Amino acid sequence: MPPIPVFENPTREFFQTSIQPSRRPAILRHLNIGPCLAKWSPDYLALSVSSHKQVVVHESTCNRLRFLNKNFVYTTLPFCDFVEKAVAGGEKSQNGRKYYYYRALASGDPRSSRADFRADFPELAGDFVFPDVMEPETVFSSVFRCGSADLGLFLHYDVMDNVLCQIRGRKRAILFDPEDVDYLYLQGGDKSLIHDPENVDLNVFPLFAKAASWTCDMDEGDVLFIPAMWMHYMRSIEFSVAVNVFWCNLPREIYDAKDTYGNKDLLPYTRATQGVDRALKQLDVLPRDLQRFYARMLRAKIDKFLTITEPLRKETNGFGCGAAEDCSAQFS
Repeated sequence: MPPIPVFENPTREFFQTSIQPSRRPAILRHLNIGPCLAKWSPDYLALSVSSHKQVVVHESTCNRLRFLNKNFVYTTLPFCDFVEKAVAGGEKSQNGRKYYYYRALASGDPRSSRADFRADFPELAGDFVFPDVMEPETVFSSVFRCGSADLGLFLHYDVMDNVLCQIRGRKRAILFDPEDVDYLYLQGGDKSLIHDPENVDLNVFPLFAKAASWTCDMDEGDVLFIPAMWMHYMRSIEFSVAVNVFWCNLPREIYDAKDTYGNKDLLPYTRATQGVDRALKQLDVLPRDLQRFYARMLRAKIDKFLTITEPLRKETNGFGCGAAEDCSAQFS
């Protein structure tokens, strides 16, 4: 696969007419995201945020977090203590090595409220400017993220388009085209049994060899566009701070109104799944051999649908060029 293309300071119009419709990831550089790039050192973060602010964080003795078959615990810490521990994450202590990761939740009840960076961190709100690529009224949530160096976050997808704004430290991003979902061992909805795509046991997950990864190393100030349904894995190379902005790229009625995280499957899929369950239930009155015969007939309909709707495959990154540098030159 070609590298993830890089675009220098794209306008909102160019993003919405060329980058977003391509349904391919992209690195956006030199966008204005505010003075956070110069200001957000660990000391600044720890001193700026109220000492009374308590945060729920992931704590693990392993530096590759798994959501399925969890290898971490949730613990509550003062924000300043979390920053100190995250910076020291991976260092030996009398309790062994520990790594820390924080995904901000809404200041209110996270079961009914979405993360909103400006409301959740009013002390830092003036430092961060939302990248000017999406319409402000479509923004769904904005999430502050922070974690230890060399910490990998499990492979998963989101149901909304989003941008990850890397503010402190470098980070490696590995993404997979939705067309490769058959090779990624999804379980439990949006997450994969493969928690670390950089180290996969092909004896356990042989189909993974067919999946093509799209990889980039993000520098401070880089903004990564992650299209909806693209499986992605993030590994912080250094102590990492980022803000993740999600927006509704489809009509709002397509999304589950009770979804506060942006990871519940779209309502048309939920209804379609229910329809499949009802269809298969209709076959219960038949002998087992006929059930299997008609189930294969139903599968053939889905296979035909996939053939009809198959996207045009290109040996490029989706922008008509085969290398990131070519795209930067062509579209900057």
